[in-house]
Amino acid sequence: MDQADLAKKTLIGTSGWHRLEGFYPPRTRQPDMLPFYAEHFPVVEVATTFQGIPGEDRVREWADVVPDGFVFDVLAFGGLTLHQRRPGQAAPLPGMPWSEVAVEPPDVIFEEFAAAIAPLTEAGKLGLLMLQFPPWFDWGPDSFRYLERCRAQLPGLPLGVEFRNPSWFLPEPCLEETLDHLIDLEIALTASDFPPAREAPLLQSQVSLSEIAPVRLHGRKEGEWDRIADTAATVAEYPYSESDLATLAELTLELSGEADRVHVIFNVLPSEAAVASARAFGELLLTEPEDGYTAYQ
Repeated sequence: MDQADLAKKTLIGTSGWHRLEGFYPPRTRQPDMLPFYAEHFPVVEVATTFQGIPGEDRVREWADVVPDGFVFDVLAFGGLTLHQRRPGQAAPLPGMPWSEVAVEPPDVIFEEFAAAIAPLTEAGKLGLLMLQFPPWFDWGPDSFRYLERCRAQLPGLPLGVEFRNPSWFLPEPCLEETLDHLIDLEIALTASDFPPAREAPLLQSQVSLSEIAPVRLHGRKEGEWDRIADTAATVAEYPYSESDLATLAELTLELSGEADRVHVIFNVLPSEAAVASARAFGELLLTEPEDGYTAYQ
């Protein structure tokens, strides 16, 4: 398969569509923003769902105003991904098990969230349900059991997972067991580009689900990891440079060779930078440089 064919398997978009400064024509009404966005990008990440379960009617409106072929990657409610801490629990101490930090949600919360996004599933417009876990969700038997619970509570939905603790990837035997479990559970491992920090996982290139390989790009600015690590409500500031995008192109094309499709989401501020980077990245994937791409780091 040549590069053009691989690039066609890649859907590129931004996280959110409401606050894209300079993207919409002047005086564009809010109800018209999503249809306009869908004319320019084939995928969007819905991040507002991290902070609350949306109404089913609202989700149905999203599905109704975009064309067939457009898909939504939906960020799971933070209560489902163990972001809700126990009362009085501040930042967890090193080595503290997540069961002493977070509150496990009851089954009904899973049921309510699945019902809320059902209109996207019914319309064939749910690209992925992303489980973004906090840094205190580390590798181990209890975490594997919780992933099994997520799969059991969300049957039939395409699931992706973003880990923010490096123990899932290092040492090598942990990565192998991580992949084995994700393959068995049919959950896609996300390739995440994080701001550099000792506690931040490195960018991964493994595919655990042949149907889809998600890529989430959170910027590379020094010092931003501490601001964004614990939540999806805070976004790092970082304009991806041409050099950055070139290193990511090699990764994306590699993933395209292993998965049926790749979803690349730019989750950075300012919004103009996210839009510009998404557009530039799409053009870059279709242009093969004479000297090849710079290897991703």
